[in-house]
Amino acid sequence: MSRRSNRYKALQTAAPVGRVLAFGPMNRALLLTLVGFAGLGAGVWFAQTRTPGPDESPAAAVARPAPTRLPDIRLADLNGTVRAVAEWSDRPQLINVWATWCAPCRKEMPLLEALHQQQPGIAVIGIAIDREEPVRRFLAETGVTYPILRGEADAMAVAESFGDAFAALPFTVIVSPGGEILQLHTGELTPPQLTTISETLGALAAGQLTAAEAKAALEAG
Repeated sequence: MSRRSNRYKALQTAAPVGRVLAFGPMNRALLLTLVGFAGLGAGVWFAQTRTPGPDESPAAAVARPAPTRLPDIRLADLNGTVRAVAEWSDRPQLINVWATWCAPCRKEMPLLEALHQQQPGIAVIGIAIDREEPVRRFLAETGVTYPILRGEADAMAVAESFGDAFAALPFTVIVSPGGEILQLHTGELTPPQLTTISETLGALAAGQLTAAEAKAALEAG
């Protein structure tokens, strides 16, 4: 079994519903070790070891820089069809990594649905690190209609492609049309933050801001 599969199984087994999971390098002598829970901000976090793989140096395991452009993300939707996030690259994108067992994820999703309904010029895309059945059940209960892609170890691999910037769930990636990453955000998005995102990406979609100006506005907000 791969290291990533082991990590996903440890994550899923250890996390009761309502907990936010955080990831980070701790003791490199241990593989995939759960070291505890602590209250922090929007939820409960746990730190988890990252041991270098056979093709990684220890230094690479310590520092994993975030990409500046959106990686090629391909995951299955709930119909089993593999979709590329690049399908939505004609618009600004808000890509939200979540799970049904993450309470802050569940809390912010109605806000993301409102953004999806109010701003059709912005592509809101969810990536669930979760099993199909609970995802289907949660979407039916909440009425979330924006596109949802899903996976277990493969969705974890997508999240990890953002390097050390991915430290917890929920995790949000803001992208310009064409794929430039404008902002990476760990933790629950608040209504004021989503207002800033909506206004900034709306102006970007309308051609009123350049990608550089949008990035600066998001950083300032």
